[in-house]
Amino acid sequence: MHSTSPGQVIVLNGVPCSGKTTLARAFQADLNEPWLGIDLDTFTPRLPPRRTAVLPNMCMVMIRDARESDLDEILQIRNHAIVHSTATWTDEVESLQDCFRWLAERRSAGEAVLVAEADGSVVGYAAYTRWRPKPGYRYTVADSVYVVDGHQGKGIGKMLLAELIACATTAGKHVMIADIESTNAVSINLHRSLGFVPVGDLPQIGRKFDRWLDLSILTLSLRKRGTPGRTETLNSG
Repeated sequence: MHSTSPGQVIVLNGVPCSGKTTLARAFQADLNEPWLGIDLDTFTPRLPPRRTAVLPNMCMVMIRDARESDLDEILQIRNHAIVHSTATWTDEVESLQDCFRWLAERRSAGEAVLVAEADGSVVGYAAYTRWRPKPGYRYTVADSVYVVDGHQGKGIGKMLLAELIACATTAGKHVMIADIESTNAVSINLHRSLGFVPVGDLPQIGRKFDRWLDLSILTLSLRKRGTPGRTETLNSG
């Protein structure tokens, strides 16, 4: 992590960087290690974003924790997916109040909600939730990743999912599950690129847009088998 004060020069990969443009060029020079948690606009110390990168043909993209002020944009992303896609299997659009409740529930459960920010706008978000409510499933989570139309295919989804995996691992989770509509090859390929393994398909278990939907299930082991985050005693039920 690098922190700076106004006028201070930082060094990235051996390159002195004294301004935003120079920093961007330094990132572009080494895209194998593009992560840096600093505020490029002000160079003042602050709680850093989780990841920051310059992606090809884009400005700086920041992955950070979601805030209440992001919920208007998150709501637009969620409702667009509801109305126009089979990424989520509901046709009931949400309200801003629904989004506030959703974020509060994720925080109360200690579950990560991340956003991707570019040019001051939220261009994607990701979250995980417990896969099933009974206590025996408490180490298993399901992920959700959404990227705004026009920003897909640029690596934003991969940044979001990679950081979400890191969050779940740090939280002591054991397995992450991706439930994906079977024709969504983009999402399936994204998950496979980060190590998710297909474990099976469930044919015609959903319905939307007046057609039956198949579900593909992929899983990612976050820890070695048999090593949960901590030892606990299950309640009956």
